[in-house]
Amino acid sequence: MPISDAELRDLPLPTAKAIEIKAFVPLESIDPISIAEGYYLVPDGQAPR
Repeated sequence: MPISDAELRDLPLPTAKAIEIKAFVPLESIDPISIAEGYYLVPDGQAPR
């Protein structure tokens, strides 16, 4: 029996990852020293479907 689109849509996807970009800033507004540093992203809830 084939799986329907609705069934696929309703599957829990614990591995789904999404990043929502809120805004971009001009490059000249960023301190050049900050660019060389690493940043970590953490989840803020479930990924939108």
